[in-house]
Amino acid sequence: MQGLKEDLKQLESCYFKKSIKEDAATLLGGGFSFARNYRIEDGGKTYFVRFFPTKQLLVNNEKECCVTEYAGRLGVGAKVYYQNPQQGIIITEFIQGRIANYYDMVNEPNRNLIIANIKKLHQAAPLELPKAPTLTVLIEDTLKRADAAILQQQLEAFGLIAPLNSLLRCAEKNFTPVFIHGDLNPNNILIGKNRVNFIDWSDAGIGDPFADISWHAIFFPLSLHDNLLDYYFDHIDNKMRQKLLCYYCLRLFKFIAWGVEQAKKISQDSENLLVDIIKQQNLPEPYYLMVGMFTNKINLSNPSDFLLVSATMLRFLSQFTKTDTFLSAIEGLSHNV
Repeated sequence: MQGLKEDLKQLESCYFKKSIKEDAATLLGGGFSFARNYRIEDGGKTYFVRFFPTKQLLVNNEKECCVTEYAGRLGVGAKVYYQNPQQGIIITEFIQGRIANYYDMVNEPNRNLIIANIKKLHQAAPLELPKAPTLTVLIEDTLKRADAAILQQQLEAFGLIAPLNSLLRCAEKNFTPVFIHGDLNPNNILIGKNRVNFIDWSDAGIGDPFADISWHAIFFPLSLHDNLLDYYFDHIDNKMRQKLLCYYCLRLFKFIAWGVEQAKKISQDSENLLVDIIKQQNLPEPYYLMVGMFTNKINLSNPSDFLLVSATMLRFLSQFTKTDTFLSAIEGLSHNV
């Protein structure tokens, strides 16, 4: 692999200062980003190496290096050995473990370990950390990349434009800024022996704690969201419930855009499929869809799989945003804006 050879030469020059054999490097999955991640074995020690996406801006490289190092010092992320934003490289300890699954997110003891780390993160001194991209910005960026006329038509047909705008206006208002991860989906949570660590800090920085908590919320039925809040806070009030509901709905909106974006990466002819899938009568509930996605019962491998996510969320939100529960939450949050 020519890419591997070039990457190893760069690592030899900037950090290891000696030759690294190709069989000592294992290319790891980069998730849905364009980063290149490696496991490197050297001198009886195992390293994790991340090459940031080539087109990622220097300011974003600098931010990711900054927050990754801080997370390592807090004990919620890997210890950083080397970083160079200009080269787009960060080298950390390699954390032995597996990615979290649905059961880790909702059941003891791993749920408690995950939440303890989130609390540690949120309670840490924010220092001079940069602002995290808001969920609003992430949704808008995903919609731009999806660039789907049919998606826009479906949002209008389902009456979701006004609710989406209301949610975007209400989000991230009246909160105390804290250090957040920004993308605590199970793929970014490593489960080890009596240890939990978070990885991939590209969306991290200063933000609203509910941006992190809402990732947990998609694995809990709405009826159990109070239970989830109880795990985080000593006392919960109605404003917290409204905030969590707002962020929960925004997370589902992001899945709508994400599904269309991922489908178009596979096939430019995928847009019309969305209308056909929406017409299906047996779409799953969002909660069960999330469980299926993160327990590998729903395989995301073709446009139809991704568009199933978008169609499910579209139908659910078109119904839920008309309920008294949703309308009361938006009204309450709007008064606080």
